Amino acid sequence: MAFLFLARPTVINLGVLSPLPCTEVYDEAKAAGTLVGDWSVEGSPPFVKLPWIEDVSQLWEISAKMDSRFYSHPLVLIGMLRHAPLTLNKRQLRAAWRFFKNKVLIMDR
Repeated sequence: MAFLFLARPTVINLGVLSPLPCTEVYDEAKAAGTLVGDWSVEGSPPFVKLPWIEDVSQLWEISAKMDSRFYSHPLVLIGMLRHAPLTLNKRQLRAAWRFFKNKVLIMDR
């Protein structure tokens, strides 16, 4: 997480790795036995299991918490305000508040 604050990006998008077939990551995970699931029309995409993770929902939860920590950091908030246009209308302000409430306030619980 410290790297994100040193790099100072304006936005981040964290997720769970779902390696595609015939890629190096897919082949390595399959060979190591850490690939959980496989690609199919009905099923969910596969993921690479980490030693400290029980299932994919934990990975998504960690991703959401990191998202929340990043966007609630004072330096990031100040940077977002600095780059915001001065002519925000009521609709944009409501959308920003909903985003902040959902991403930051709810996820910190």
